[in-house]
Amino acid sequence: MTPEFLAVLPNPQDQIPRRYQGIRSAIVAEMKSEPLTPTHDRQHAAADRLIQARASLKSLLSLDDIAFLLNHDDGVPPLWAIGATQRNSRIDQFLTGLSIREWGLDQFIELLREKTREADRLFQIKPDERFLLWFKQKSPAWTQELYALLNDEADNVAYAFKSMRIVRLADGAIGLPEFSFFGENYGGDVPIVDRNVYTSGASKKQQDGAKSFLSEIGVREIGKSEQVELILRRRYTKEAELPDDATYLDDLKRFVALTEDQPDTAKLFANSWIFEGEDGNWYQPNKVYLDRPYLDTDLSAYYKSLKQDSDPGMLHSRYLDCGIEVKRLSKFAQAVGAKTGLEIQQDTCEHNPNENNCIPSAVTGLLTGSTATISFLGSTNC
Repeated sequence: MTPEFLAVLPNPQDQIPRRYQGIRSAIVAEMKSEPLTPTHDRQHAAADRLIQARASLKSLLSLDDIAFLLNHDDGVPPLWAIGATQRNSRIDQFLTGLSIREWGLDQFIELLREKTREADRLFQIKPDERFLLWFKQKSPAWTQELYALLNDEADNVAYAFKSMRIVRLADGAIGLPEFSFFGENYGGDVPIVDRNVYTSGASKKQQDGAKSFLSEIGVREIGKSEQVELILRRRYTKEAELPDDATYLDDLKRFVALTEDQPDTAKLFANSWIFEGEDGNWYQPNKVYLDRPYLDTDLSAYYKSLKQDSDPGMLHSRYLDCGIEVKRLSKFAQAVGAKTGLEIQQDTCEHNPNENNCIPSAVTGLLTGSTATISFLGSTNC
């Protein structure tokens, strides 16, 4: 039975006398239960076993892929159904009448999301290792076809894929978009996208589509700031293991040079534990302060008078012998947020024992070095 023969058979759109409708029902029942319906690979199978999708997805996913990806508890994997070359043709209408299950791009994307979504501490979500192994075994050419297909036919690409581990890397691993980069091999453990997924093959359209998809979901060209951002995420989070001294000093020199060359990158360091305090603890930039020998601020006179242990901590003296000129280091520390003055913030008289005799006052000021500039608004009786 050829696909063309389906056009001869009665379909649900045909207006036929009631006495012939039983024949149509019998044909449909036989096509659904017996191996009579043409498949995508030019075989025949029961329509109840078939799934339907666009030709582009059928081209991407082989029968072995379908057998791996879709559940089939009865031990009989689904097959791709034949597709009509023209929508609303008699062949298309007949296939529609068989109620073949739709398993198209939306369903495939949902499966990708389910299997490759990055770990979530709250809900204990992590990628499916069997699925990632299947993905790793695919060729760069296949991966390029996947990316180009998603770029051309998937809606809301960036939103759907940003949290998926779906980027093929040069070392064979599968990475997250925001931690993956275009570029040459920079050495170390920088996650570079496998160039073959957007440069190989003869189809320029497919190459461009693959790279466009990767860019859209968050893959970036690697530069100095991206390298530093990656280093911070890997070595200077609260949970990360402290690097050895040689690695740390190399990193620190890189940090200082970057902020000197690109001042706007100072904000990259705000949430990273990059400074050691005099007490041996590690701090984020805004949790340390500078005093002699880095700057003459006299902040230690105030902070060391506090009885309780609290932020901020004084910058460790080790940095005097770190290979970076003190003036440069001090300027870097200030740029990324280290304290050089005492900030006096607005407050109320709520906890003052003489609150009833007070008019709430606003106090603002800034202590810089050893000089305080303070202004009082309202009563000073508090």
